[in-house]
Amino acid sequence: MAKQNAPFTINVGRGIKAKVWTNEGSKGNWFNVTFARCYRNEEGDFQDSDSYSRDDLLHLARAAEKAFHHINEQLHSDDE
Repeated sequence: MAKQNAPFTINVGRGIKAKVWTNEGSKGNWFNVTFARCYRNEEGDFQDSDSYSRDDLLHLARAAEKAFHHINEQLHSDDE
């Protein structure tokens, strides 16, 4: 049975964030990444959306790049 740990969160501009999830299983660790854009609704409560505007796309790409590097660091530290 796989075990999922709390995610590592990466925040970049315009409320864009990536969460890197480390999953532990019998064959070792593997990683999944989720992306979201955080905003406040009309009541002032924070919400997440998985919809992005044109102006969000470079921030989304930056979050993906940072997630990629974080995962690589984890994989290399597992090798040591």
